[in-house]
Amino acid sequence: MRKVSLFVYLLENKPYLCLTEIGVALTTFGGLFMLLGVMLFFDGALLALGNVLFISGVTLIIGPQKTFYFFARKQKIRGTICFLGGVLLVFFKWPFLGVIVETFGFLNLFGWWIVWLDRELPQCDPITCIFTYPQCHRRPHFLENWEPRGFLWRINDLKD
Repeated sequence: MRKVSLFVYLLENKPYLCLTEIGVALTTFGGLFMLLGVMLFFDGALLALGNVLFISGVTLIIGPQKTFYFFARKQKIRGTICFLGGVLLVFFKWPFLGVIVETFGFLNLFGWWIVWLDRELPQCDPITCIFTYPQCHRRPHFLENWEPRGFLWRINDLKD
């Protein structure tokens, strides 16, 4: 019986599980680097590193083919163009404008996730006690009749 490290054992026996875990770690570090880059006055190097880690992490989590199909869907093309345009602006040394455009694209790509959190978090046990306070029962009026087709393209829903 040969001796192997834990990493080699996981790659040989459960390669998909291992790549998914690495993808989650890369995505988390990408988000942290982007947050740190914004906190340090839009440091371009940290923002670029965060973008690369985030995109490669998402690719490892769901696979390259599904990642391509996610970003290339007709409904998500505006968000994809804005997100990738923001990444390119960060790479071309325009970090402030790049982060704004990238955030706009990110909200268009993953805006449905905010609605999902709004519906699912109150059902989780540790969070249920927080949402029992009367102040937490108020919801923004634009989340009541939400249709997750695009986040920022429906600005009229935010106006009273």
